[in-house]
Parts: sequence; structure tokens; C-alpha cells
Amino acid sequence: MKWYKADQEITTGFTQQTNINSDGCTYNGVSILSITPTSLDDGVMFNCAVEPNSTVIGDSSKQGRYTLDVRYPVPEVPTVTSSTGTWTVEQGATFTLNCQASGNPSPSFVWTSPDNTNSTGSQLVLTLSTTGNYLYTCFATNSLTTTPLSAGVTVTVQEKTTTTSTTISTTPVAVASSTTDTLTGGEVLHSTGVLTGAVVAAVVITFGVAVALFVLYHRSMVHRFRNDRQFGDTLEVDVMESNNEYVVLEENHI
Repeated sequence: MKWYKADQEITTGFTQQTNINSDGCTYNGVSILSITPTSLDDGVMFNCAVEPNSTVIGDSSKQGRYTLDVRYPVPEVPTVTSSTGTWTVEQGATFTLNCQASGNPSPSFVWTSPDNTNSTGSQLVLTLSTTGNYLYTCFATNSLTTTPLSAGVTVTVQEKTTTTSTTISTTPVAVASSTTDTLTGGEVLHSTGVLTGAVVAAVVITFGVAVALFVLYHRSMVHRFRNDRQFGDTLEVDVMESNNEYVVLEENHI
């Protein structure tokens, strides 16, 4: 007879007794394994295998399987984690605190909050709207635990950050550019871009010059008429207007 823990054979810690029956062909055997289980042995399978020495057809090994149910108290303080992965959250954010602990029977959990309220269960869902530091404590216990074990965490709530979107309006501006191209033979070709606004400015300047010339021409004509009258002559002028130009058609001295 052999003992196995999971798939590993046990070579010590057991005793065996074998008694041959009166028929001289069969026997009875007893094997006793003594162990001191720990929490690590909970749920582990032990096998007792009877392996006959004969080669008789049909005579095969027999096994007995036993799964340990080890009862033990909560061995250590629980572990607390946050769904956000950090203990700092923003105002109004919803997050979950998780409390974990081992034990058999399974542990039960109680949360204490800063407002002196208690909540049961391994999870605590929170939504905090006021900035500050908040202490939450998880207690784990079972029927074999003398004193509940606890773990506390401090959650820091920061003011919620707001993102301001600013729209900047820009007016397209024409920019003159200059490029330099190198031709074969080492010659350099320069080309210069011209502002679109320069064309408009040129048109305005041309129109202004035309108006100024017209005014000067008109004044010169008036001055001439006045000079003629100073000499005692009367000048009759027929003027034809066409495209802002004045032409003297006839002069009559009186």
C-alpha cells in the first residue's frame, strides 16, 4: 500500500499492518497516515493505493481518495484594493474598494466609514463629492477567528479639474515668399512672390493719380480763362466731356 499527496508519493509518516486470512490466499491490510494539516492543505487530495504483487489477470490496483477540508481562522489582515488603482480620486468619481482575506469557513467583511456607518460585504462602492481625506477600514472574520482582523486605507478626494476650450480666430494674411533655384552651369534664378494685397493697392493708387491729374487740369483751364479776361478778351469755350477728359472745341474772342 502506498500514499500520495496530490501526485507526489509519501514515503514517511504512516504505518502498515497486514494479516493473511485463513484461506492462505487473501489478506487484510491497514495503513494509517498521520499528518498535521495547515491552511495550505485545505482542498488537497490524498490517495491510498493498494498495488498487488501478483501478476494474476484481473488483479489490479485499488485506490481510495480523500480530499481534506481544513478549517482555520483568518490567518492575516485582509488586503484592500481600489478599482482605480490609486487612493486619489476626483470629486464626483465613482469607485470601488475591495477587501480580500482567506479562511475556512469563508470570512465575512464589515466596512466602517468616516461618518460612523457600517457596511457589509467584500466590496464598498463610493461616490465622494467633497474634497478631503477619508479613512475606510475593512474587518475580516469567521467563526474560528477570535478577534476580527482589519486593514484601513485613506482615500484623498481632489477638486475636479475642468478643461477650458479656447477658440482663436485668425485672419488669413498673404505672405510674400522668395525662392532661389540653381540652374545648370551654376546660374542662379531668383523668383519673388507678390502679395495679393499689392495688386489692390496698385489699382487704388492709379485711380488716385487719375483723379489728381483731372483736378490739376481743371484748375489750369480756369486759370487760363481768368488770364484771358484780364487782357480784355472774352473767350467762349465749348467743352466736350468724355471719360473724365475735357477738350476745347472752339475759341471765340469777343
